[in-house]
Amino acid sequence: MFNNITLIFVVAALIAITIGLILAVLISRAITRPIEEMRQRTIQIARGDYSGQVQIYGDDELGQLAEAVNELSVRVEESQESTESERRRLDSVLGYMTDGVLATDRRGRITIVNEMATDFLNLENDQIVGKSILDILDLRGTFTLRGLLENQEQVVLDLSDDDQDLILHASFALIQRESGFISGLVCVIHDVTEQQKIDQDRKRFVSNVSHELRTPLTSMKSYIEALLKEHGKIQKWPPNFLKVTQEETDRMMRMINDY
Repeated sequence: MFNNITLIFVVAALIAITIGLILAVLISRAITRPIEEMRQRTIQIARGDYSGQVQIYGDDELGQLAEAVNELSVRVEESQESTESERRRLDSVLGYMTDGVLATDRRGRITIVNEMATDFLNLENDQIVGKSILDILDLRGTFTLRGLLENQEQVVLDLSDDDQDLILHASFALIQRESGFISGLVCVIHDVTEQQKIDQDRKRFVSNVSHELRTPLTSMKSYIEALLKEHGKIQKWPPNFLKVTQEETDRMMRMINDY
């Protein structure tokens, strides 16, 4: 009898353990399966794959978490599409600009450069992006990044060589958030080579004209002064004529000397 009771207890225990193990496996799978699916889904989102959805198995905490992951995937995809759209729009604008544009991060490393800037600097895109703007524009030693951030000075860059004349005008502006945090710089490069040539030609012309006029005017001034001293002997010439002539001559001399 005792052996039969023991056997019954052992069999019942084995059956209970078996049922318990089966239930544990089923419950474990019911819990770990959605967690594993959510893990795989988050990995896909991190890699930029926004297709697919996590299956929702119920309204419990795991179901709410799965729903949140699906919502996150949609929001991230929309945000990514918006960012890409803005990026393409920015690239389009920069591509059609006749001025060179360089944008940096807060450490002065160049993050954006348009085609015109690469042409001006005679460098490839990968030779510019990631480099310090002080090195690319050859400003190190003359300016500091802090100085550019504080003053945004305008700089003239003379990149002329034996093959061509190239003078650039660089203007700097801050990239600043609404909170006031400065996240970088924008540098706009404009070709002023022709303008510089025109200014130099104008100065050279004015200098030549001034030189050519100074000698005869000096002689005229001397003659007029001599005539004014002797105006009493020349009755035909009223003295006021000579004074007006002298004043006009002096005025022209002052204009020439100003240049």
